[in-house]
Amino acid sequence: YKGVSPSWWLDNIEPTVGFDLSTGFTLISSTILIGFCSGLYLHRFRVKLTRQVFRSEVYAAA
Repeated sequence: YKGVSPSWWLDNIEPTVGFDLSTGFTLISSTILIGFCSGLYLHRFRVKLTRQVFRSEVYAAA
């Protein structure tokens, strides 16, 4: 966000949190990105684990 922070941010929020609107947007988007990447990692781990279980069951049945 390149513009000046809106008045509602300057009057109500910035004195409490101590940073401007662009920093707030950066923190929010970084949090969302880290959450997405964590969820993606967890999903890939679970898929890998499921494939290992299926593989071991096939070997046990053979």
